[in-house]
Amino acid sequence: MVRHSSAAPSPTPGGQTTLGSSIYPPEYIWNSLSDSQRDSFISTVSASLVAGDGQRKRPRLDLTGEEDADDGRVPSLVLPVPPRFPGLDRAAIIAVFEHTFRPKKDLIKFRSPEFKASAPDGESFDLKSTSSGLQFRKVVSIKDWGNDVSLWAHCFSNYIAVWCDFFAAKHPLCISGMVLFHRRICDLARAYKWQDCILQMALDHHQMVVDKGDLTVSLSDWEIGKALESSYLRPDNVLPAKTTPASPTTRSTRSTAAPNNDTVVCEKFNSSAGCHWRTCHRRHVCSKCGNDHSIFEVFDPSLPPLRDSASPFIASAWKTLLERYPGNLGTICSGILTFGCRLGCTTVPRYRRTPNHRIEEHSLITQKLSNDLLCRRVQLSTGPVVVSPLGLVPKHDGSWRRIHDLSYPPGQSVNESIPDAASTIQYISMDDIFDLIRTSGRGCYIIKHDIKDAFRNIPVAPADRPLLAFSWENKTYMECCLPFGLTTAPFIFNLFAEGLNWLLSACLPLASVAHYLDDFITIFPSSAGSLSKALTAFNTVYIPLTDALGIPRNDSKDAAGTVVSVLGVEIDTTLLQARMPRDKLARASSEAASLLQLDRVSHKALQRVVGFLQHCSMVIRLGRARLQSLYSDLASFPSHQRSVRRLSHDSRGDLAWWRDTLPLFNGIHFFEKSRPLVALYTDACDSGLGLFFFYAPSWDSARDWMSAAPHLPSTHTAIVDASSACGDVAHINIKEVSAILQAFLIHSPHWAHHLVLAFTDSAVAFHGLSKQALRGPAHRPLLMLFSIAAALDIEVQPHWLPSSENLLADALSRSDYRIIANICPQWTSSFPLLRQPGSLDSLFS
Repeated sequence: MVRHSSAAPSPTPGGQTTLGSSIYPPEYIWNSLSDSQRDSFISTVSASLVAGDGQRKRPRLDLTGEEDADDGRVPSLVLPVPPRFPGLDRAAIIAVFEHTFRPKKDLIKFRSPEFKASAPDGESFDLKSTSSGLQFRKVVSIKDWGNDVSLWAHCFSNYIAVWCDFFAAKHPLCISGMVLFHRRICDLARAYKWQDCILQMALDHHQMVVDKGDLTVSLSDWEIGKALESSYLRPDNVLPAKTTPASPTTRSTRSTAAPNNDTVVCEKFNSSAGCHWRTCHRRHVCSKCGNDHSIFEVFDPSLPPLRDSASPFIASAWKTLLERYPGNLGTICSGILTFGCRLGCTTVPRYRRTPNHRIEEHSLITQKLSNDLLCRRVQLSTGPVVVSPLGLVPKHDGSWRRIHDLSYPPGQSVNESIPDAASTIQYISMDDIFDLIRTSGRGCYIIKHDIKDAFRNIPVAPADRPLLAFSWENKTYMECCLPFGLTTAPFIFNLFAEGLNWLLSACLPLASVAHYLDDFITIFPSSAGSLSKALTAFNTVYIPLTDALGIPRNDSKDAAGTVVSVLGVEIDTTLLQARMPRDKLARASSEAASLLQLDRVSHKALQRVVGFLQHCSMVIRLGRARLQSLYSDLASFPSHQRSVRRLSHDSRGDLAWWRDTLPLFNGIHFFEKSRPLVALYTDACDSGLGLFFFYAPSWDSARDWMSAAPHLPSTHTAIVDASSACGDVAHINIKEVSAILQAFLIHSPHWAHHLVLAFTDSAVAFHGLSKQALRGPAHRPLLMLFSIAAALDIEVQPHWLPSSENLLADALSRSDYRIIANICPQWTSSFPLLRQPGSLDSLFS
């Protein structure tokens, strides 16, 4: 063995370190090697010298592209390549060792001969002058990497293997960084263009790491910085959604959902519904420009200020009082009041005149028009305009509301020139109000107030007023304030409602404040004293605040007490009840019966009935599950709203349920949550359904099934054959929901008046339990499940958990008795676990 010191041998005047005629690595690499690595290195070099191979030339590969590889120059001396990487380019391996590796030209050399990738789009050549003349040589280009990530992933995996062979022992942290970088690039390649975006970002970042010239790079050095990502991950580089057209004779298969991470832009966020999923990790940004902002600019400061605004709101007061709001809401509200709001149209509708809808009460239109002209909310038109029809719609108090039908005619309306995302708004739900009441405590006081004329207080920019024209009695008028019928009107008005909500919350720290557009609900705990004291505390803030902001109050709709009608539902905070009035129950039943008498229904008629039934489902909880088929029928209508169609069999069945069941319902929903807890865990596979439950004293104990398992009786579990319960060809989604249904069919008599915490690792089952509806065949077992829950007064609360945390239910579904015995050794026999599928007959017999 050749003895050596810890320091590298001294360099020669030419700058190369020698031992005989061999070449040592650079000093900083030599110092990083262990003694055994140095011994191995010198032994290899010595063997090469003995074999007479110490002066081998570096292979001249076509893909090198090195400008300094002149034919007349003596080639550099190279190290022998480890035999563990057959087929990989020797020069590229040595470049990794010498830290002269250049990813853009060298990484592709790590392609194995047997690897098959997508065909490149073409080849690139350059013209090079050598001592032997002009030669064409192939050079590395972006096209050589193919059309997907497969070749890069293959080459980078080989790069990791080569790097680990040289440096893993000394620098293990770098390995994790490279593996995570590899995974990140592969994830991004599924959502963004490969050659135009992700490939270049991968090569650039790889080059940045190599350029550091430091072997001590850590895990964080391989993380792609936000600045680098933002420069490449632009919206124009997002891959279009892949769609597979359905076969003429078969239904199209279900598409795979986009990954739930920040590699993709959330499509739901950019839709009219908005994304309200709390566990959504997709990027909530504009799909057009990539910024996190409102979909459209609600006012334009370049326009001249309004001369004679019809709005009673005071711009300076809104800006001053909202200065401490976390954001620029004060500036936005002030800007709208100063310059007028824009409508959000991305295209200008064609100027046209559309006749009004049939109006039986002409005097009402004339009277409302006179009032609007007096308040300067309407003005005469003098130029080209888009005339949309007027109409009257009934209000819940029996009066009429004038609407401006800006969705007519279909295909040419003003609303269709506004993107769906511009009208996205999330309203407070009745469940949110129930939560506020439970938080405030039994017997709390509800104070309800209303803003007068709502949308009509918001001025419209003069540039957009020609889009809001209508005709009446041979004259043409334009709206100067937001009309009822504009899709963006709720969104724009809600900006002011949010500001008022925030100010009330800041000034009333003991109360809980919520709003549904112009309806404001303030809840004081009973500890505030009597109702009169709560009203005094509220009015001391509310009246001066609304006066300062210029908000007109609608005192005729004010209500206060422990029993108050909120959003059309009577809420009793003492009994913790929500009651649907009997007249509404009767109306819902008659509306369903009227549709069942028709052979065909129109889109408008079905939409009106479904909207009212949806309102009733705030109290009639099983009603939510009885609306899914009606939603499907609504979505299946052609774009032309005047078309008619037959109702599906499922829709007629759901309407029959609304007709026959509501007369038997007392219209009361208890939202008291202090119920005994049942923790239910289920899972399903192709062959079986597994489930178990236990009674839990708290939420934390319900999640900890491992502690409950050693004491779990066999009567609290079940293994059910999947074929017997669901059929031989049932989809796994049906089996996942059926596993929960079987738990209710077998054990629900013991759960009456309980709160069942249903834990599942199925995203479909979790979604169905959350929304009380599913599309497709899986909705049927879900509907039966909620019917049982309603009959036995069982509240169901779904919870998702990873499959790795659902071991016992998984083992039960697969009949894996080895795992079952390890978790629950008290179950000495498998016979008590096997159950016949439950049924409604056996349940209620």
